[in-house]
Amino acid sequence: MQPFKPGVGLLAVELGVPVVPIHLRGVYAILPKGSRVPRRGPVEVTIGAPLGFPPGMDHAQAAEQLEREIRRLSVLSGY
Repeated sequence: MQPFKPGVGLLAVELGVPVVPIHLRGVYAILPKGSRVPRRGPVEVTIGAPLGFPPGMDHAQAAEQLEREIRRLSVLSGY
């Protein structure tokens, strides 16, 4: 997983809506890099609790918080 860019934090903070972190396990086997057609296979979805960000929060910090939560979900799913 690549580091998150501050744009996701900007959207979360400025729109003032909760963000639901989601981790998808198994998608690389479904659609490998360079492939145009997905294959059949299992995908596991792990959904975290909604995260709210206060008005005026630094966008980069919001993105980092969201990234940490999704990485935590990936560990919970065994990835």
